[in-house]
Amino acid sequence: MPTLLTLRAGLQKSYFHAPLILLGLVILMGIVVSLLRPYPPELQKDSVVNGLRLILAISVYFVVLRLPFPTTTLTKTLFYAVMVVSFITTAVSLLQIVYWEKWLPIQLPAVLTEIKEEANQAQGREIFALFIGDTGTHVWSAMLAFQALVVWVLAISSRNFLYKISWFVYFSVLFLILARTSVRNSLLGLIIAIAAITLIRTWRSPHPLNYLLKPYLLITLAIVLLVGLFSVAPDTYYIERIRQAIPQFESGKLVILRGSNIYGRLDGSRAALEIFSAFPLTGGGFGSYSLLSVSLANVHKLSHAHNSYLQFLAEMGVAGFIAIIGWSGA
Repeated sequence: MPTLLTLRAGLQKSYFHAPLILLGLVILMGIVVSLLRPYPPELQKDSVVNGLRLILAISVYFVVLRLPFPTTTLTKTLFYAVMVVSFITTAVSLLQIVYWEKWLPIQLPAVLTEIKEEANQAQGREIFALFIGDTGTHVWSAMLAFQALVVWVLAISSRNFLYKISWFVYFSVLFLILARTSVRNSLLGLIIAIAAITLIRTWRSPHPLNYLLKPYLLITLAIVLLVGLFSVAPDTYYIERIRQAIPQFESGKLVILRGSNIYGRLDGSRAALEIFSAFPLTGGGFGSYSLLSVSLANVHKLSHAHNSYLQFLAEMGVAGFIAIIGWSGA
């Protein structure tokens, strides 16, 4: 049995090698394309720096794979590393929140309070922890949602009552910070993931009442919370952000508000397809989406496509799309 398990693990690792190597090569191709095109020097520099960062992140997988430790040890080490980063970044983001609420008697370093000129400066985007840059809050919110999901799984699976309560308290802190950033995509993704995990656990339950009642209870609870939130909470910026995200019926028609996530995502997708149609084989080049979304797609400047598959399709053409599909499948 140990031999079979080792063989199976080896096969899985080898299946993962090719897609990762292909992804790295395609990113390298995207960097070269950006350097060969008449783009601004700043864009070309960002393409090289960010592309090499991504390739370096991919190469870490092969470094970890060759470490002479059991898989269980590596998994635990990775988990502890994620949690240490989570505690540090959560502490920094809490400091930022307290600072902006003017409750902090000391000044924070400028690097933790100044937002880059090109960054989205909507309310809530001043909370970016240590993810400094023009998309800092978006990157932080995605990492925060992932951390919150891990903590949620730990909370519901822990058998020790004190640990369970501790994880739920920490989850609440992460969730509140995520809500404070006002990045709705990450918040919605976390809620959907938690709902999916809850339903899967419910369907596997040996008790019929669990999988018959829990889905309806979850939906009812979500509706009650939304209605209660809109009825009781003051009409603040954050409440309006939630309201905008929900399509409305007006005069018998479904209306998507301009401030909604859906509206912006449609623009981002259209821009990606326009760029792809102009450069179908190699794409516009790694990091070129923001520039080309204006010059080719004639939309307002977009920092990214809000969809990794379409982003790769636009910036690295068919080759990039095949690479990211292969990586996702692996």
